[in-house]
Amino acid sequence: FGSSTRFLPYVDSRHSEHGRGKEEFCHRSETASFAMAFSVDDLIRGFGALASLYIGILLAHFASTLYRFFFRTGKRLQDFGEWGVVTGATDGIGRAYAFELARQGLNVLVISRTEAKLVEM
Repeated sequence: FGSSTRFLPYVDSRHSEHGRGKEEFCHRSETASFAMAFSVDDLIRGFGALASLYIGILLAHFASTLYRFFFRTGKRLQDFGEWGVVTGATDGIGRAYAFELARQGLNVLVISRTEAKLVEM
């Protein structure tokens, strides 16, 4: 054994008769590292706390996403100006955007590649 090793007596009452402990010697290093001061139970509790924190963050993020997509009210488009410009406004999504902007009270400038479809609109 090295010079930093000493034996310390301790009482182990599990092996005793009539409540008196049997004295045994344990090996303890005076230069034990900080990590050795924690028991396995402490490490499990620490990892459990970290896992709980991580799950809590995930749940908060999920709740925030639900709010943003399903419960938050829309923006007032008039706050951004009185005109809306929509390209590709004669078909599909562009057409739907143009009609929605007009429904909300904005003046809409529609742009398309085909003049016949613009006249139709």
